[in-house]
Amino acid sequence: MYQPLAQKEVIANQARKIYELEQALAAAKPRNHNQPRWQNYQEDRNTTDRFLACTLAFMALSAVLLLSDHSSLTALRTLSINLGGGKCLWTKAVALPANADVPRTLLVSYPGSGKRYVWRAVEGLTGFRVGDDWDHSEFGKHVATLKTSYPHMESDWNDGRSAWEPWVNDFANAAVVYIIRSPRNAIVNYYSMKQELALAQNWDSAHSRVGATYTYQARIAGWLKWRDDDQPDLYPLENRDRALIEIEEWGKNIDFWMNGGSNEPEKGVFCSYMTDCKPTVMLQFEKLFSNDNLVSEDEFDRMSQAMERPGLPIIEQEARHCVIRQTKGKKKWANQWDDRSRHGKGDNDEDKLFTTTQLNTMVLEIQRLLNIYSAGAWATDPNAQILVTALNEYKTDITEEWNVAQSTGR
Repeated sequence: MYQPLAQKEVIANQARKIYELEQALAAAKPRNHNQPRWQNYQEDRNTTDRFLACTLAFMALSAVLLLSDHSSLTALRTLSINLGGGKCLWTKAVALPANADVPRTLLVSYPGSGKRYVWRAVEGLTGFRVGDDWDHSEFGKHVATLKTSYPHMESDWNDGRSAWEPWVNDFANAAVVYIIRSPRNAIVNYYSMKQELALAQNWDSAHSRVGATYTYQARIAGWLKWRDDDQPDLYPLENRDRALIEIEEWGKNIDFWMNGGSNEPEKGVFCSYMTDCKPTVMLQFEKLFSNDNLVSEDEFDRMSQAMERPGLPIIEQEARHCVIRQTKGKKKWANQWDDRSRHGKGDNDEDKLFTTTQLNTMVLEIQRLLNIYSAGAWATDPNAQILVTALNEYKTDITEEWNVAQSTGR
């Protein structure tokens, strides 16, 4: 009879062997030209033997995984393996089994706020693939975690009830993870994605360009044109720069989720089908993405705690910091991993500037949000407190850039 716990131990043991062999291989001594040739030969042979043993161990692990009973969530959880002592084996996420009913999670934010990086971290934490409301991932609607930019226009759910209703039953009790990022960087990042998708206006056109996403940074000339265009085809009643529109949309996205959709009755109908549409946890992208491991680990812990509910198998606490460190490190060899995969290809995002008017509008929008979420009942709300801290940081940074822009006549 199949025993999932016994299988878990087999896989974990194989993974530990791989790790130990890799460590031994990494510690192999370099060739010493001052010692006898026969001794160098023996050390080279030992290194080769270790390499072959590591390869065989990996093949054994792969065989165990392929022969796994994938109806068992316990078995699937071992795909992100706790090696003990704060070490882990980060492996590719898998589809949620068809008969699995696990607690769901929504990853929400304004577009360009780092959802891709966050869902990479979530996949490392849970072992299950993350879907998207457009289903460009083609993982279907049966997923444990879903990312969306709703109610921004870049969400498929803006097509109305027929678009979001298929998700509602599974995600009615979902935890909501809200990701905030400075508008100065989020809007630029959003444009890079739009450019990679060739400014597609429909699902088919966008889907045909999915392979180009997270591959290069957009050119400055295209950025300036898009930034200052009033986009009459998309916003026929507006007479403002696209950047000004997006600054407002950035703030509206925060308002929508902080208020559980109550501030936009028409779009907020979606929230009426959820137990609680407000954020379970507010994450700051800059902290989760930080080069300081202590900062990113603390933010990852907050996300993990919000997602951790009975029935959702996530990796043990002692291995979670390893997961976020490896998520950050994957970009060194994995294509289209996250924002960093664009670096060095195209024009740097830091060189995509805003006008003094646009920067001032950002500061005013941030101040509007600060006035709301630092007062009254919000003053003691844990998510509002995190939001206010992040907003103050953004206000300081953008004000400094605004001062520079003014002094240079930008």
